[in-house]
Amino acid sequence: MAANHYLLDTIQGVLEGTEWNASNQGTVLHLQHSTSPDLVGAVSVVPASIRETPIGTISDVIQVTTKLPPAISQFFKDDPKGVLLGNKVASTGALYAEDGEYYVGSRATIYEGEDVEVISLSVNFLVLAVCDGYESISQGLRILMGGEAPDHSALGGSAWTSAEIEDTHSKLLNICVCTSDGAGITAEFPLAPGAMSAAVGDQNTALFQIHTDVPHPHWGPGLFCSVEFPYCHPDSPVGLGKDDGALIEALNHLNRLEMHQHDRPPHYGAWCVGMRKNNPAYVTFLVNQCHHYRGMSSVPHNLAIWNFVRSKSADPFLRSAGFVPAD
Repeated sequence: MAANHYLLDTIQGVLEGTEWNASNQGTVLHLQHSTSPDLVGAVSVVPASIRETPIGTISDVIQVTTKLPPAISQFFKDDPKGVLLGNKVASTGALYAEDGEYYVGSRATIYEGEDVEVISLSVNFLVLAVCDGYESISQGLRILMGGEAPDHSALGGSAWTSAEIEDTHSKLLNICVCTSDGAGITAEFPLAPGAMSAAVGDQNTALFQIHTDVPHPHWGPGLFCSVEFPYCHPDSPVGLGKDDGALIEALNHLNRLEMHQHDRPPHYGAWCVGMRKNNPAYVTFLVNQCHHYRGMSSVPHNLAIWNFVRSKSADPFLRSAGFVPAD
């Protein structure tokens, strides 16, 4: 635990000079936005529900939560479908409802004996979750609902290079069907023994993609990552229709579940509606400015492995929640 108290101290130091004021209270870093005082949050160190796992001993779980201001929370209470749209433009945190309130949340699971590179990467992601998580959703949603998007033309392209993408592609070829065009990767993660590709009729693969040419409506160029599942909910035959309550609740449950103190891949992104408009997907977006952070140049590979594991663990829940193979 002491090591992760130091981690909170480190996060607090990095947040100095940002719009977030942080106060360290031992196992919780309390947050308040300097220009929007009703926007508050926390970085909390919490014990793992089960410490011993197949890949190591969990030291602690670190949760980042931002509580939505009352007026914005009321908007989602009045129109829960807005959560589906908001999470489509998520970056490193997911919008979710719990006990009648709305939050943006992220989570890191820290294992004993992790080296400095892994810890540094966790710090970078946790700081991004504080600074970018809420703003990505709020500003992205504002633009999607009719606001004017910033002009990103002067920013150029993604900071992630074709060499970094190709390095991830070469590693993924060892575990799944995978193609690359230099600007991105498309892979199929098997969800059942023997599954290989939808191209040969398999309905048991999740579609994983990384793009350097898909900008965020608010941030502009960066790195976009998604994993789409081949299921739809029978109560939401076309998506975002009048009968999508079950889809909303299932995705909200997945985003709440990602915050739990279990042995799970890092949660820097959001469950949302996929390309079929009634299938589940998980998305992450990283802004260009974070590319120079320690370890971020090789993060496409991390995102691929995290989502490979996520696809395996989410598949049983999706089936039990009533999702069925899409036509």
